[in-house]
Amino acid sequence: MLNNGFLKKLTILYVEDDDVAREQFGKSLKRLFKNVILGCNGEDGYNKFQEAREQNIQIDLILSDINMPKMDGLAMLEKIRKTDEKIPVMYTTARTEVEYMQKAIDLNVYHYAFKPINLDDIILRIQKVCEKQYYQMVIDSKNNELKNYLNIINNVAAILKFNENGEITFINDLFCELFEQEKDSLVGQSFTALFNKKVSSSVESGIWESITNNKTWNGDIKYDRQKDDSFFIRSTIFKQIDDNSFEYVSIGFLSTDEVDKQRQFHKNVLQTISNKSIESSKFKNELESTYEENKKLKEENKIFNAKIKQYKNLAINLKGQVDTCQQGTVSNDTLTDKSTILRNNKELKTSSDKIHKENKLLSSQNLKLEEENSFVFKEIEKLKNLMNQKEKRIEVLEDILEHRESQIRKFDPSLLS
Repeated sequence: MLNNGFLKKLTILYVEDDDVAREQFGKSLKRLFKNVILGCNGEDGYNKFQEAREQNIQIDLILSDINMPKMDGLAMLEKIRKTDEKIPVMYTTARTEVEYMQKAIDLNVYHYAFKPINLDDIILRIQKVCEKQYYQMVIDSKNNELKNYLNIINNVAAILKFNENGEITFINDLFCELFEQEKDSLVGQSFTALFNKKVSSSVESGIWESITNNKTWNGDIKYDRQKDDSFFIRSTIFKQIDDNSFEYVSIGFLSTDEVDKQRQFHKNVLQTISNKSIESSKFKNELESTYEENKKLKEENKIFNAKIKQYKNLAINLKGQVDTCQQGTVSNDTLTDKSTILRNNKELKTSSDKIHKENKLLSSQNLKLEEENSFVFKEIEKLKNLMNQKEKRIEVLEDILEHRESQIRKFDPSLLS
């Protein structure tokens, strides 16, 4: 089955000395492929191939006649094979040429088709060989990528392998450098015999318990060098099964106190900045709440002042009524009963005393509100100053963090991941 999407990615070099066949079959090829380069003989085909290489155009397959003037198809391929040993080639011919068969096989020719060419058959064959070439290229690329990864890991990770008896069967160069010993002196030794003498037996038993039960063990292992010196490897140990056999693999990275301190400092600074940001946000919320409370107190103060003014006006009116009544008593003794005047005076005095008390209470409340308002403003100022100090502290910590990160990046960029 044709994969039109795949074919549309391919570039074909088609070499044919018959002008009619080249043009007609070339048109059919151009409908199916991304690009079709046409050559009129072996010499022209070779030149077209070289021009494509110079222009970084990848030719995926060569389809060529054998018998051609100036240079036949086999001679053309001999020259091409000097620079490209892998490009697939398919030949077309009008008759059986047994003498060419062995040479074509030696030049790694994929197919030998007889004319007239069956278009469907030749296209399927082109697709098949190009797919095989493509997948092989992908596999080679992945293998190279994997090889590069393994080289990188081998340069930065301490790797060793050991068997079910704990005997080291493989140890990489980095591990040997850390032990300051040659591979031959380490291979065959007991894996746990290299541990620092102070490593507890529970660590060793924990490792064996995990890996023999097909579990992965993770942790720091302290090793001893020959010069009474020690180093830590942050290790991952697991069981690797291959066909019917198995072995244990330990992969780790050098761990030092300085590295751990830098990591911890980095974490602490980030945590401090996070805490300060939360604290700053909290202060901002408290400040906004205080502003709202102060606004509310001002509104209440306005209401109390209005009530005081109202009671003052009422007191003035009542005092005017008292004065009027007293004057009326002097001038109209014959019309007014003395006991009535005394009763009115008593009521007026009671009302006046009540108004005076309420006025005094409102004045006291107003004074209290003014004091609370003053206190609130002072607290707002304190919060502002404290928030400014916190923001300055955060800026200092961020500068310190940036400086430390630059130091860590120079020392080991992977610590920041």
